[in-house]
Amino acid sequence: KVHSVFGFWSGAEITPWEADIPHEDVEFDFGKADVRPDQAPRIDKTLELLADKIKRYGGLLKLNLYVGGFTDSVGSPGSNVELSQRRARSIGTYFRRKGVKIPIYFKGYGEAHQAVKTPDETKEPKNRRAVYILSTSPPRALSAGGWMRL
Repeated sequence: KVHSVFGFWSGAEITPWEADIPHEDVEFDFGKADVRPDQAPRIDKTLELLADKIKRYGGLLKLNLYVGGFTDSVGSPGSNVELSQRRARSIGTYFRRKGVKIPIYFKGYGEAHQAVKTPDETKEPKNRRAVYILSTSPPRALSAGGWMRL
């Protein structure tokens, strides 16, 4: 509640703002984190959407880009977290090199939050993915801690 000197008040709710950026998933070579040249057009299409949202909301809000990486369940959980983190960083670095000026954060989730539930050691391409979230604070849909800034 905000009170005036005359005793009047008004309530306000402050809610963090975020928007998922739709995109085609980038395909990586098995065990690799480099963005292949044939995958660049997928990220470039996403850059157009991202630039539009930054232009539309960047003057009103302090925006950050969050890139979360995921893997399938092949390999150890620890190595999958490390691989997904390198992939998320690779995508974030691509965005930076292409001119994205807002702060970029990345985080690897490994095989957590699978898009398609599978047993261990299952090759599932839909689980090897990344999410891009434009937000004023760490995304609520994913665990908030552990984001690293480029």
